[in-house]
Amino acid sequence: MAATSTGRIILCPLEIEAKSLRKAGLSDSIMVCGPGQDAVEEQLRQLATEKSPSGVILAGLAGGLNPTILAGEAHWIDEILDEEGHQIAQKPSNGHGTGRSICTVPNALETVSAKTSLYRATEADLVDMESRRFVEVCQELGLDWGILRGISDEATHELPAGSLNLVDANGRAKPLSVLGYLARNPLRIAGLIRLARRSSRAMKQVANELNRVSR
Repeated sequence: MAATSTGRIILCPLEIEAKSLRKAGLSDSIMVCGPGQDAVEEQLRQLATEKSPSGVILAGLAGGLNPTILAGEAHWIDEILDEEGHQIAQKPSNGHGTGRSICTVPNALETVSAKTSLYRATEADLVDMESRRFVEVCQELGLDWGILRGISDEATHELPAGSLNLVDANGRAKPLSVLGYLARNPLRIAGLIRLARRSSRAMKQVANELNRVSR
């Protein structure tokens, strides 16, 4: 069966990211792939087979490595780097504003020291868990791509340990795991609240930017 031609598709690793964009009134098709490189590859291959989109934008949250990057900001990505700082792909920002570089890692960086080490090794501005595979598969499939990331945590911010485990493979929160986590780690509640607030501000900026470039 031939793929159905569609317009721009927004791909989010987490349901909370997609929910923020839908709430902002974006008219695009917004889909959730789940966190990590394998998840984004699987979703892209399915999209290419079934929908034939005019373009795919990976939109969601990322961490800051460059100390000048502030939580709550949103940045287009124009350079993808590996963990040694070698360039994997490059794409001009196409009038979207100043583009930033991003490095993809297999697991979330929870400590300031881990972020500092990666920044020294790569000089990447941001870090995430999906962009490298996203770009590689888009290029293989001939899909026009873009990456837009909102900053949930700065280079000087620690992430609550184990917080990524509160999300399942489909990018949805696990309520029972959240309750258990909070019961076992009451001192981390404040950190989770701060992270949620920063993430909310960042996703509002992502939505604003997506609305701007769709005009």
